[in-house]
Amino acid sequence: MALPSESQIHPVLLAVLAELGAARPRDVYPLVTRSFPDIEPADLTATRKKGDNLWINRIQWARYRLVGEGLIDGSEPGIWALTPVGHEAARGLPDAAAQPPAAAAEDAPIEDEAALPDEGGAVRPPALSILPGEAQRIAAELAAASLDSGDPGRFERAVGEALAFLGFETDAIGGPGKTDVLAVAPLGVNRYQVVFDAKSTASGRVADGQIDWLSMRTHRENERADHACVVGPGFAGGQLKERAGEFDTSLLTAAELADLVATHADTPIALADLRLLFGAAPLAGAAIPQVKAAALDRARRLRLVVRLLGHVEALNKAQPDLVLAKADTLFASVIAQPDDDMRGATLDDVRGALALLETVGALRPANGDGYVSQTSLGGALRMLSALGDVARERAGADAASGGEARA
Repeated sequence: MALPSESQIHPVLLAVLAELGAARPRDVYPLVTRSFPDIEPADLTATRKKGDNLWINRIQWARYRLVGEGLIDGSEPGIWALTPVGHEAARGLPDAAAQPPAAAAEDAPIEDEAALPDEGGAVRPPALSILPGEAQRIAAELAAASLDSGDPGRFERAVGEALAFLGFETDAIGGPGKTDVLAVAPLGVNRYQVVFDAKSTASGRVADGQIDWLSMRTHRENERADHACVVGPGFAGGQLKERAGEFDTSLLTAAELADLVATHADTPIALADLRLLFGAAPLAGAAIPQVKAAALDRARRLRLVVRLLGHVEALNKAQPDLVLAKADTLFASVIAQPDDDMRGATLDDVRGALALLETVGALRPANGDGYVSQTSLGGALRMLSALGDVARERAGADAASGGEARA
């Protein structure tokens, strides 16, 4: 059988940890594997592109998700153990949970190509990449710090670091009677500010009584902020959601914030799109699909830039004596080829892509609304790569200096 999906691993991992108590990962892996007897030996030895074991990586991701949900304690590196909430969840599992029937696994999640904390708690960053490794470290710290009720400042720092990674200018205020983090989106006339209250709790669920709603309102007014947000490992039921709605405060879980950080490392999110989270009171997570959709649309437009180079090259070869690299001609060329990857492309998208190619020097305007090539397809790709190098140098310099411009 194909390897079980992450969701299939979740109940098994809970059952195994309920039986073992606190355990080292190396003791957990064999028991989880034993619960899926139909896995083929060849599947157990499969590796990811980075060379580490695919099955172990998937178990690690399952554990990470359960930490974010408050079911597994992530406070001690290298030790896997259930929280009290996790023990309750494990007791509620069907008897067959530890021996689930073989089923077709879902497609491997994108996380299978991302680094995770290893057994010692250290992060293995992907080769030749700084930001994804940093994103995984931030995400892991969010999960652990959100459950560390003994050091509330740790979660405040983790939330501030995550917001800075997303591109906000952050100010960790803290202290009695003050908000924990002030985040500013420096977007000129579109700028906005958000006050964040970071609530860590070992139980994994922030209750209504743990939030001082009147103080949140005061913090927002004092800082002249546009929005207010509470971040926690999870949120209890009762009247908490109603109170958040009453005070126009959005609730964001640590796992949701970590998910946004991971998405931003792979498919950059605009600060303007993140504002949707804070207008979605009481549940910020309700806006996450829309935020991700905007990021994916932006990624599609970036792929369009490279796709257009291929069309320009084809036109150069088919009609070398004509200036045919016009926006409408190229747009017609793109939509004529059925391709889900380019679904939704517009004429304005094509014009924007051509402007970028002009900026890097791959194309030059000609005859009013046309373009002529300045280099080969390979040369144009190198020019785009050079633009990426400049951006990575800036990101690395910002990270090294502790700067706020990490987006």
